[in-house]
Amino acid sequence: MLMDEEKWVENLKDIKDILDGAGVKYWLDLGTLLGAIRDGKFIPWDTDIDIGTMCTETDKLIGTIPEIERKGFKVDITDYGIFILKKPVTISISLYRLKGEKAWKLGYIPETPKFSKFARYLGLLGERILYRSLPSRTKMPYLRQKIAFALIPSFADHQTRKFSFRVHEWLGGKYCAFVIPKSYYENLDSISFYSMAFNIPSHVHDYLSLYYGENWRNPQQNWAYSQYPAIDYNFDIGKREDLSIWGYLKELKK
Repeated sequence: MLMDEEKWVENLKDIKDILDGAGVKYWLDLGTLLGAIRDGKFIPWDTDIDIGTMCTETDKLIGTIPEIERKGFKVDITDYGIFILKKPVTISISLYRLKGEKAWKLGYIPETPKFSKFARYLGLLGERILYRSLPSRTKMPYLRQKIAFALIPSFADHQTRKFSFRVHEWLGGKYCAFVIPKSYYENLDSISFYSMAFNIPSHVHDYLSLYYGENWRNPQQNWAYSQYPAIDYNFDIGKREDLSIWGYLKELKK
């Protein structure tokens, strides 16, 4: 399917205007950053628009949800990030956390667990249930999760989350971390992308090498998730049920 580039740019501009108005600190990331630096445009076979921000910006982001929805977007909130949906493209906002001198974001290992559909369902339920009280009318874009939300009382959210992830992992679901030195996000650079000014990580060529390897200048249409050099399978992410946005922000305040 050919990209509707004009619509992609329009959606990105709408979200940029809202985030800028709310004072959110963010940057172009992942495939969108790669296309911007290498090609000066979106990668034709990309599937979403990627933005990165620190998890500490979450409160500002959540405050923008009503305005985002007035623009016709739907919002899906998870432990991984915030996904803003409006055809023909999803804008994915990755939430980075800090640990020492590293910044990291949650990832998953794309293996097929036992009873894959049921395992995926539990994973989706676990990663979203704590956010159902937020001011998004989407909250859970999948009918089966909406049914679960209607049946599960809110006082049981944490236990439901814990149970969902424990069973998901028992069935073979696995998680990992994308790990980057935090210095790349401390003093952001900027570029013009479709005649709009965007922040980007500093030393962006080195940054892209960390994410895509030394050959990032060579387009690879069949890039696989497991190819990301930034994935650190030995990074200690702790217990999956403890990785909510709220849990991280609470730890920071201690």
